[in-house]
Amino acid sequence: MGILKSWAIGFLALITGLALFVTVSVISSNFDTELTQNDLQPFYTPPSPLDGAAGDLLRVESLGVDVDGAESFRILYLTELDNGDLAAASGMAFIPTAPATSEPRPIVAWTHGTVGEGDACAPSRQKDPASQLTQFLPNMIQLGWALVATDYTGLGTPGVQAYLLKDQEIRDTVNSVRVFQQNPHADDGSRYTVLGHSQGGHTALWTGHLSKKFAPELEVMRSWSLHYPNLPN
Repeated sequence: MGILKSWAIGFLALITGLALFVTVSVISSNFDTELTQNDLQPFYTPPSPLDGAAGDLLRVESLGVDVDGAESFRILYLTELDNGDLAAASGMAFIPTAPATSEPRPIVAWTHGTVGEGDACAPSRQKDPASQLTQFLPNMIQLGWALVATDYTGLGTPGVQAYLLKDQEIRDTVNSVRVFQQNPHADDGSRYTVLGHSQGGHTALWTGHLSKKFAPELEVMRSWSLHYPNLPN
């Protein structure tokens, strides 16, 4: 067998082996993701019928994310649709373990950027739930701020995702802030700042502008859009 032919056979075997490895890795990753989502599904399946008021906490459990000086939680709460019906939305909450140095404790509502349409795309259901928060969450916790992050209606929970529909995004955001008022350890008040990126930047701007329409008892101190999509609404 010639050297060139031997090299070609060896190269083909290498490529075949690499392709097989990649295929097995992808299948294994998809299988692990499916198992994780199946384990999470009971938490994200809301009770039926829904009963309560917008901003009521339905469920809470540990998020399993290590943040120095804070506890992390996965939350399921009530929000409201355009027609007045109640809906369940999910999200995350990060609360400093140290007592509040000021009364009330500052609250930041994080509104996440575009992540996809499947339930597994919801930040609180991802393998690394706090991936969009790593650049600023530690500093916020050190300052004694609490943070809540909605997944938005229909992302992670049953229903239709209201992508870039400002009224629904505002409802989901203000109702996530209302959840904090039910936690006696959060030391929170009625003032909050909303911060978002991409889709969340769109949400942050509109929440800062129109939130009083949906939650008159809450006061937005600042609204920050790190980036927003160039789309009208």
